[in-house]
Amino acid sequence: MKKWLWIVVALLVVGCGQRTLDGVYSGKSDTIPPIKVSFTFKPSGKVSQMVFGTEHELDYLIEGDKIRIKSPMSDTIFTLLDDGSIKGPMGIVLRKEGIPDFAVDRAKK
Repeated sequence: MKKWLWIVVALLVVGCGQRTLDGVYSGKSDTIPPIKVSFTFKPSGKVSQMVFGTEHELDYLIEGDKIRIKSPMSDTIFTLLDDGSIKGPMGIVLRKEGIPDFAVDRAKK
């Protein structure tokens, strides 16, 4: 009986772990001219943001389908989409680099 109790406790501890992202997500704004942005997420809870050729390292936290990127001025909320991409402010969609577009289109169906 004790053996089963320890297995259940171990599964609960593993299941309560913090969700993380890993990899480079990038996209372009709908502005004229378009602005390329990229975010390099690390499992450590850090994200490097590259905009206008300037890189900033920030902390992030996943809460459900929301990604909260914390900055000294204010937090920015992004949304994890069902196809694995990330929707950001002003409708920008960030896709994980290295995944072909046809794979994303197939996941939407």
